[in-house]
Amino acid sequence: MLLSVVIPTCQRPDLLANCLTCIEMQTIPREDFEVIVSDDSRDTLTRDLLREKFEWVRWTKGPGRGPAANRNHGASEADGGWVVFLDDDCEPFKGWLASIASQSDVDVIEGKTVCLQACDNPFMERIENLRGGSYWSCNLAVRRDVFKRLGGFDEDFLEAAGEDMEFAWRIAKHQLHSRFLASAVVNHPQRRITWEKFWWRTWLIRWIILYRLKTCQSAPLGGSHPAALMALVKCEFANLLRSTLHFFLKFDPRLWRTNLFNLLWKWLTFPFVLPYLMIWEIRFRNRLRPKLRFHK
Repeated sequence: MLLSVVIPTCQRPDLLANCLTCIEMQTIPREDFEVIVSDDSRDTLTRDLLREKFEWVRWTKGPGRGPAANRNHGASEADGGWVVFLDDDCEPFKGWLASIASQSDVDVIEGKTVCLQACDNPFMERIENLRGGSYWSCNLAVRRDVFKRLGGFDEDFLEAAGEDMEFAWRIAKHQLHSRFLASAVVNHPQRRITWEKFWWRTWLIRWIILYRLKTCQSAPLGGSHPAALMALVKCEFANLLRSTLHFFLKFDPRLWRTNLFNLLWKWLTFPFVLPYLMIWEIRFRNRLRPKLRFHK
């Protein structure tokens, strides 16, 4: 069965080139898979790169509405029976696609994501999925008919925050047959995070508000704003206490600097983040309520 590898990208041609070079070294025949790059870049560097060095890759202009919409657009161009999502900064191992191709009795395949040469530094990004259950879209395969039935990734998420978790929630809700495949490995290299980037990522937490509303983990959408805001305050404070307890009870000596820094950062920014989340709680509720009335 043909595999359609979908790679969303935006302004990162050098990382994409490295990713595609790894795909060139896959152990299955080229005719058994296709690669689709959905490009949200504002320039032509990525398209020019593919024309010059990777003519076997299909390029398509992305919709420019965030990574969720970009993945969906790439999937809409797929011809294969499986849609295999891969991030442009990942490095798949040689047997990655062959491992995915060997599976025929499941709906979703969750690959293993490692971070080689990782170090305990809070300013180095580290993404890993070593045991499954995360369903990160950096290494995820879904039957194309199943992906269409699920409706793809939720395009209300305009940034890379929350859309993977929401998609994973729907996988569980529909009780799809999924499998964690430890032999389908990609490396997600560490990247340095500047203070500016770290500060920006702090405010991405607003998308968790939307995730909770989408997955019915917040106060009912039809309820009053004061009740919803009170529930939010209790939830956020409980999460902060839970994170603190988790740091001590499940102390990880390999990552203690990173985990301690992140915990202290949460406590330090909590007085500012909480009012920010309250504003977005109201905004997201106001956006979703018309949809609720429409579906009634």
